[in-house]
Amino acid sequence: MNRQLVFDIGFHKGEDTRHYLAKGFRVVAVEANLVLAGAGRTNFSREIADGSLILLDIGIAAEASEQTFWVNHTHTEWSSFQPLMGQRGVKGFHSVAVRCSTIGSLIESYGVPYYLKIDIEGNDNLCFGGLRGPAPPLYISCEACDLHWLELLRGLGYTKFKMINQFDGFRAYDEARERSALRSIRNTLRWQALSALGPRATFPTGSSGPFGEETDGGWHDFDDIAAHYRSFYPEKGVRLNQRSWFDFHATYDAS
Repeated sequence: MNRQLVFDIGFHKGEDTRHYLAKGFRVVAVEANLVLAGAGRTNFSREIADGSLILLDIGIAAEASEQTFWVNHTHTEWSSFQPLMGQRGVKGFHSVAVRCSTIGSLIESYGVPYYLKIDIEGNDNLCFGGLRGPAPPLYISCEACDLHWLELLRGLGYTKFKMINQFDGFRAYDEARERSALRSIRNTLRWQALSALGPRATFPTGSSGPFGEETDGGWHDFDDIAAHYRSFYPEKGVRLNQRSWFDFHATYDAS
């Protein structure tokens, strides 16, 4: 494992990559939206030139292939290889063929990263198959789309977990807070204002935010986080409020 290396799978506009670079990491970033990847090459031309950033305009899939990618016109972060996800919203969408690779192939080319950030709208779990081995990334995060994904992370050897609210200041899950939709909306507006004005603007809404030991709250075992997930989604597809969504973060004892 290379402790100076981070994989940013779902580069978007580079919101998270900018933070990783500022922390001194070398970044390998993947962006399937070819327009955003092109903009990233312009906006991060210096970092690409000096070798601190490798930006690949590809998707991630279970195997090397060419697949249809749905570019969302309502919110670019909703774009996806899954039609139902990529076609959301009121402003339409279009499709484009995108070349895809695997996480295993990236690891073969660049090494095992210290942190693997995954945010690819419904396909996060496709990254897990390429992590089989004695030493996966020390830290990993993905969208909390399905409890099964948490089970897959445990199967990869991860033993410590967090469930972080991506829409409320990247705070750890708190059931009482999540049950108050009004408070959640109020906190969201406050957070958006702070993101626009304050020093944490490197993590706007829609980014993955802090990782590793910089994330909010303590680490928990699998059963605790599974219980958090079930309390927020008491029925499949139904959540306590509509103003929250979460990422799973995981790590293991590397000593």
